[in-house]
Amino acid sequence: MPEPPYPVIPVALLAYLARLAGWQPIDAKEISDELLGYFLDPASATPIALFLDAGERWGVYPVNLPGLGPFAVSQKTAEVLFGATLAEDGALIHGGKRFRLQALLEAGHLTASLVHAEVTRA
Repeated sequence: MPEPPYPVIPVALLAYLARLAGWQPIDAKEISDELLGYFLDPASATPIALFLDAGERWGVYPVNLPGLGPFAVSQKTAEVLFGATLAEDGALIHGGKRFRLQALLEAGHLTASLVHAEVTRA
């Protein structure tokens, strides 16, 4: 079985996530003892979520749009995304740690989960 993908996080997406109003839990969606949720659009308080664009990079759209998503995130993942910077190799840097954002299907739910990342060298 292939490993789940680690889609690219565009710089503009990370900047947009940093300006969001917050994170809102989804009723009854809990996986691995973590409550899952979506982001809130600052202008309208509309729930928005991560989607996969062309299966290769993360995008963010209203949760009711068709497409490959919505991917729910834990509150910890949301907090990392709100404050992370992007390394040259595409890893997220937050609190002195490196992460990748992995697309998963867990217990019937699409989730975007943080995974600790090693430094990659060319």
